[in-house]
Amino acid sequence: MAMIGHILMNKFQTVASIFRYFDMKLVGSVTFPDFSFGIEKLDIGVSKDESLQIFTFLDSNRDNILRFPDFCALISYANSNR
Repeated sequence: MAMIGHILMNKFQTVASIFRYFDMKLVGSVTFPDFSFGIEKLDIGVSKDESLQIFTFLDSNRDNILRFPDFCALISYANSNR
């Protein structure tokens, strides 16, 4: 999980830009299909099953939607697991 956070921060520099990348419909939230598509486009060797595991881990309130605070938590987790 921390690896994904590090990869995303290296590529996008800010949590806001990471979130905007995945929020392709500009609705303020990210569904699993959006997340999975974004991960696939990054071409970092993450399978669809791994994408689902990451998505589930990030979905703090278990509503099957990621919001900006969920991405903040990913980066915080990555930074604390260097």
